[in-house]
Amino acid sequence: GSYPFALNLLHRLAFHSSAINNNSLFSLRCHVNKIERLDENQVYVELHPMTIGNGENEVEFVSAYLFCNDGRLYLKKKILRTAKPDAKVKITEKFKGTWGRTEYPEDIWGSELYIENNLGDKTSCFCEYRNRVNTVENARIVGAKIPMINTVFEFEGVKEGTIAEIQEGAMFQPHYTLIMTQCVKAGEESSICLKIKKIL
Repeated sequence: GSYPFALNLLHRLAFHSSAINNNSLFSLRCHVNKIERLDENQVYVELHPMTIGNGENEVEFVSAYLFCNDGRLYLKKKILRTAKPDAKVKITEKFKGTWGRTEYPEDIWGSELYIENNLGDKTSCFCEYRNRVNTVENARIVGAKIPMINTVFEFEGVKEGTIAEIQEGAMFQPHYTLIMTQCVKAGEESSICLKIKKIL
């Protein structure tokens, strides 16, 4: 059922969300358009077109998801139409995470948050509840390494101009936040990969 989702969102206050031009897609009603098994390792799910925004900020788009059996999930947003011709559309994927044995978030002290740019340069910090924020342009990866559960969470995007941000959290909000943003025009597609893997 939905209990694990409700537990994470309502009690631990952790979630994944998407936004277009800073408008959250969380409350949009969506319906599946098609499901395709591309091969034995990949399943593609596409939703019916949706519209968000008003007036000159209106955007029509299609969301799609590519599930891979190695733990990768591609989050795709294709822009079908914008109210303003040639307008750039900002697409943001956000992952607010924690971990827990019960319904409450656990201590993330010492977890590593990092961003790697297209040249391989890395910016990182270890969680100390100091509410630090780092933003990097031309980013390729933004991630969190959680040693308590031997797990790494990453967003990866290869589009030029991708922006990534890490947010550390504070003492009574023991969460880390990973944000990746891409800008596209009508006819173009944003593609950001969410990867979850064990630390060996």
